Amino acid sequence: MPDPPSEWPWSAALVLPNFERGFVTRLRIIAGALGNMVPVRRLIAGEPVSDVLFEIGETSPARAAEARRLLPFPHPVSVKLVRQQGTVGQQDAFVAALLSSPLMASASALALDALNHTYHRSALVAWLTRSPFLPNVRSLSLRQNAFTCLEAHVLARSARLRNVRQLDVTDNRIEGPGAAALFDRFGDGLVI
Repeated sequence: MPDPPSEWPWSAALVLPNFERGFVTRLRIIAGALGNMVPVRRLIAGEPVSDVLFEIGETSPARAAEARRLLPFPHPVSVKLVRQQGTVGQQDAFVAALLSSPLMASASALALDALNHTYHRSALVAWLTRSPFLPNVRSLSLRQNAFTCLEAHVLARSARLRNVRQLDVTDNRIEGPGAAALFDRFGDGLVI
């Protein structure tokens, strides 16, 4: 597809690389450039976006505050977060803010694979289980996050994730009772 329309801000080339038959269907949002997303977001409000990818590299507290104010799409979208090189504390703040953002109300599929460092694994589960904006998530991928039985039990008991039908926790460290708790909650929708 050719470049975005000329009336779009210069940052559109960074934020909107994917078009299909003239429509924006996929967004790639770089956390450090989120401030440039605000004017673009108004222009794409009516576009049939189906996939949103957040690349979390170098970021700042200001970007975390902006992430918390992202508005939902008028239809379900698939959201994926990917960590790049950057300051871990600032990245964690961005992830926490994004998961508590109204944008997440439109997420039907959420991929949070390989986001955690071993010593931060409980934080991701806490952010997920506290977010008021995840009722529409049906598919949740938490692969390669070093989760143990402790995180598995918290996920299994979470009322905020009540509508999740598919949970992928492969390549974690969940065994025995944690795996059983997840199976009791997610049944055949569990991939472990």
